Amino acid sequence: MSRYCIEVGGWVFVSTAETLSQSPVIKQLIFDAGEDMPFIDRDGGRFQYVLDYLRTGTVYPLVDSAYLASLVSEAQFYGLEHMTTELERLQRINAIVGK
Repeated sequence: MSRYCIEVGGWVFVSTAETLSQSPVIKQLIFDAGEDMPFIDRDGGRFQYVLDYLRTGTVYPLVDSAYLASLVSEAQFYGLEHMTTELERLQRINAIVGK
């Protein structure tokens, strides 16, 4: 697998096109960018969590409700339905347990 670079909010991330293409939004950006490094005007810090999801398929538990809400927005932006569903489930759990 070849390495592929993408810039998100000023942060450069290195992964594979296969991993990144799991997001329909990023897949289209890779296609449109050709040889150039795609740029996404989103928060690079939150993209770290998105990239972890793309690599593992796992949504890790979070207790910070504001950060969790921001990740739901990111998952929706990147077209990651399963990630969105899992993050929303975590939001409901956190609301029940008062976190």
